[in-house]
Amino acid sequence: MGKYLVIRSCFRDASLYKEGQVKELSDEMAQKHPKDFQLIGQEPKPRPEPTPLPEAPKPVSSPESNPLVCKVCGKECKSTFGLTVHQRVHNK
Repeated sequence: MGKYLVIRSCFRDASLYKEGQVKELSDEMAQKHPKDFQLIGQEPKPRPEPTPLPEAPKPVSSPESNPLVCKVCGKECKSTFGLTVHQRVHNK
């Protein structure tokens, strides 16, 4: 048993632990959930830097790259069926 700081709010063993509380816990429970509890007197663990997401490629929108473009309004479609359905808008 030892005094532990609740690092992040969590629900463990039918009990709610709120971030910032100091609780008397068994060492087994604290070791089982190291992201939730930190033994008082230990140095805080550094949080890892988040990895940046790669940028998505920008779509090239030109009639040459996508032949499925409405000749009336320029809307691009993914399939010939989609283009056919879209062209009904202009025929009304």
